[in-house]
Amino acid sequence: MKFVMTGHKGLIGSFLLKRLKELGHEPVLLIDERDGNNIIDFNQVSLDSPANMLIHLASFCKINQCIENPELAFENNVLGMHEVMEFCRRNKIPKIVFTSSSRILSPEKNVYTASKIYGEELVKGYKECYGIDYVIIRPSTVYGPFNDKPKD
Repeated sequence: MKFVMTGHKGLIGSFLLKRLKELGHEPVLLIDERDGNNIIDFNQVSLDSPANMLIHLASFCKINQCIENPELAFENNVLGMHEVMEFCRRNKIPKIVFTSSSRILSPEKNVYTASKIYGEELVKGYKECYGIDYVIIRPSTVYGPFNDKPKD
């Protein structure tokens, strides 16, 4: 399988990328803010080789910071999600794996959970309109041996 991945330098992305490569799958494009590539600028990225799937792991997930500054959730999780889906549509990528959050099931709503709900609804809309298949993953608290270092 050939794939595009966003957020490949995060906790989940770094381990998933390593595992997919071990299984013989080929990344054709990797996008991570830590490399200076922001998903908001996805419209400026070209795909040189076709991909079977886009795995979207990049998002701003620090909830307290999103509540203090709602633009973080909007720019990264809403506008960024739109750019990702348009990238899939333009490049005829037939499937997306979207990492949402189990927090959307909580009765407590905030700008972070709203941005994740938007993402889920957007992938559903692109399935209906453009036939892009999807898988939505809602992880709970994610932790592991990883230092969350900001981009250089």
